[in-house]
Amino acid sequence: MMFIIGIISALLSIITFHRKIPRLVGSGNYLFISSIVSLIMIILLTIKFSHLMLSQMSLIENRFILLFNCIILDVTLKILLSSNEWLNSCVAIERMISVLKGVPFQKRKSQKLSKWIIIIVFVVTMLTHLHDPLHRQLIDDIDIDEKRIWCFVRYSFSIEIYNSFSFFNSFSHKLSFGSFHNSKYKS
Repeated sequence: MMFIIGIISALLSIITFHRKIPRLVGSGNYLFISSIVSLIMIILLTIKFSHLMLSQMSLIENRFILLFNCIILDVTLKILLSSNEWLNSCVAIERMISVLKGVPFQKRKSQKLSKWIIIIVFVVTMLTHLHDPLHRQLIDDIDIDEKRIWCFVRYSFSIEIYNSFSFFNSFSHKLSFGSFHNSKYKS
């Protein structure tokens, strides 16, 4: 059910933001790409959920497939989720700039700049998650009556600090934009 609702929602968003009028400004481009990313995330999340169910029922025991899921699927989902959050932040930033600038806001310049920013968001997000696949491994959990294989992530202390800083930086960035929007509507 979640898959069907997610697919319908993402497809309607893609149809909406694929039109020319919403993409006259950069925020339309951000929302269009965000819609595509959401569709891909719903599909990958459904694959991951199905894969997890099948592996926990011991129907999938091939270590290569499990490792592929552990490394590629998990990291791809993390990158897409983070990129999607940054794209939504770009929408908020652009809307704030358009309100502050008013009439002199240049739609054409915004549209061209957004295409470069989208590329930069994806490249930087991938670079910040580059360490993640290197620290993932499969572990065997042998219980009395069942055997399970889990995806395990073990970071060194320096990577833990980096992840904490990265999470805090991302969280504070989102929190500051959320408080800006909330304070705007209170007055």
